[in-house]
Amino acid sequence: MSRILIVDDAESNRQLLDYLLRHFGHETILADNGADAIEAALRERPDLAIIDLAMPGMRGEEVARRLRATPEVAHMPLLAISVGLDPQDHPDGGFDGWYPMPIDPEHLLQGIQRYLQDASAG
Repeated sequence: MSRILIVDDAESNRQLLDYLLRHFGHETILADNGADAIEAALRERPDLAIIDLAMPGMRGEEVARRLRATPEVAHMPLLAISVGLDPQDHPDGGFDGWYPMPIDPEHLLQGIQRYLQDASAG
């Protein structure tokens, strides 16, 4: 299936998303901070990234801005996740989708499929 970068400073969140995505056939790449996420995106060239907004150091919005400014990965769909995030909110950074934590697995998986299809069609 697809290669998905998971960026979250909380190990439990990374493990949950890793388990969910692997269960549905995706390959995952894990990063626990913004700098490692950018490095992993450039090295691994994932098909999509799921990025926590509330990380210490480099927040998710800054990770997204830097990825959007990097031609090699600028096209990659970026999904924001965060506790207390209202789906009507639109965080800065150029995210394609927004998902509140705790994650609704069915909603997230449907969104991932939609963004991956849109990216491959575009």
